[in-house]
Amino acid sequence: MDDYQWDVSNATSLQLRWNLYDGGRARADYRQSKQAAEESAFNFASERDSIRLEVEQSFFELRKSIQNIQTTSSRVLTSRESLRLSLLRVQAGVSTQREVINNQQDLTRAELAYTDAIRTYNTSLAELRRRTGLDALLPCGTPNRPATKAESEISDIPIEPTSIPSACPAVISAADNVDGDTLPVQPLW
Repeated sequence: MDDYQWDVSNATSLQLRWNLYDGGRARADYRQSKQAAEESAFNFASERDSIRLEVEQSFFELRKSIQNIQTTSSRVLTSRESLRLSLLRVQAGVSTQREVINNQQDLTRAELAYTDAIRTYNTSLAELRRRTGLDALLPCGTPNRPATKAESEISDIPIEPTSIPSACPAVISAADNVDGDTLPVQPLW
């Protein structure tokens, strides 16, 4: 007991605690961290794939809208020509006014479908822009339609066929300058 003494002083001490055996906790923490890293990589890949799917769907919807514009524009041209021919038949006394009215209804439906196709195209274009951030694509302008209905008079002068304006003049003129292609938009990739 001679070596033991009791003393009070202002001193600091450093304590060290070292576990020689932790029951496998360190290995379990390592596995948990590794699984969290794998889960994070999987979540990243899943999010990347869902974004890619949305962009691809928007792109294909845009292509479908372009084809729909082309189809409905030819439908408008066909309806206009049908109306012109029915007016000529009425002028010649071969047909009835009922045929003219039916052709006018068909033309109105075709023009509405054409306008709806342009609206769908612009919506698809906006979606693709939002999902990709590409601002190089040009939207189609609204067609210039008068607010009042044009009066049609039956006369002896033959009615000439009229062409429909292009779906998107700004984009078509840009495409014509590049390689003579008449598609409404340029390829995205």
